[in-house]
Amino acid sequence: MRKHPLSRARKGLISTIVVLALFTVLTLIPSYFPSDAVTTGKGLIERTSTHVPGLENFDIRTDKTHESAQRIEAFRASAGRTASAIADTRDGFVRGEDALRTRVSSLKIEYTERLGIPEVITPDMWKSNIERLTGASGMKRADLLRNFARQNNELIGMEPGQIDELKVLADYENPNGYLGFAHLEQRI
Repeated sequence: MRKHPLSRARKGLISTIVVLALFTVLTLIPSYFPSDAVTTGKGLIERTSTHVPGLENFDIRTDKTHESAQRIEAFRASAGRTASAIADTRDGFVRGEDALRTRVSSLKIEYTERLGIPEVITPDMWKSNIERLTGASGMKRADLLRNFARQNNELIGMEPGQIDELKVLADYENPNGYLGFAHLEQRI
């Protein structure tokens, strides 16, 4: 017995409507039941926040008011750091950059706009002769990064003891093995 063409079309239309309804329901349900990560702001990376209006993302180091400058000076004095010691650290960035540039001529360093400290240290990828910052090694990436920081501690702005205390947050490579990642963090 042969089926009528309209019954096949109805079944196709009903199947399409059911699939669209299911898709719509699955798309809308998460918005009605948010996860704790969304409602509390705590996900894989916990972010700190303030509940005081006007102090969002406040950083005393970038505030240019006289009061902030006095407080910074007081913090430095209590830590035994003078303005000339801070200037020496900034001069160390320049000395460290010059020293690394003698080994890596294609060196590119990006400084933060707000604080003027080195943020990205890399060979210039747009040059035809790309040099490596470190040589080939069988060491773990985190150890290799730690050694690079020790050798370039003036550029990094850290003492060797501080570098030794860095915590390893990540040390892995991507699935195809072309890129490796290491993430060290200073905790105070």
